[in-house]
Amino acid sequence: MTKFPLGSAGGLTVTGILPNAGGNAGRATVTIVGSGFHTGATAKLSGAGLADIVANPIAIGVQGRTMRPTFDLTGATTGARDLIVTNPDGTTATAASAFIVQQGGAPILRIQKVGTRPVSVFGAQPNVAYTIVVQNLGSVDANEILLNPWE
Repeated sequence: MTKFPLGSAGGLTVTGILPNAGGNAGRATVTIVGSGFHTGATAKLSGAGLADIVANPIAIGVQGRTMRPTFDLTGATTGARDLIVTNPDGTTATAASAFIVQQGGAPILRIQKVGTRPVSVFGAQPNVAYTIVVQNLGSVDANEILLNPWE
């Protein structure tokens, strides 16, 4: 029996990408799931006869099982693209037709108050704490969202 460390030769795999589509009107940050991702790895979306879309920046998750690249899809031709991940040692993993570039797109924000609880402060009037959840249901990233609870 032989034990290979995570990320050894043959250990690079891509098992999924979420979301698996994005609009060609902005940036899309995705999570790639697999194994053997190393710091310095690259990710690109590639299609026959189309310019590659190279991700920048890329964050590698715990134990090399996830990576979070951002693709600039602005003006990209629509259609299915292969996802290709390459480690610094040159090993690659490809997921065929794993991502779809869609026409247009915009951030669609959902803001929800999911919790309210009283907070008592000794010698002062009781305060209330809220839990706010912000989700982007759109096909491109939403940047610089400011929530000001005082307005």
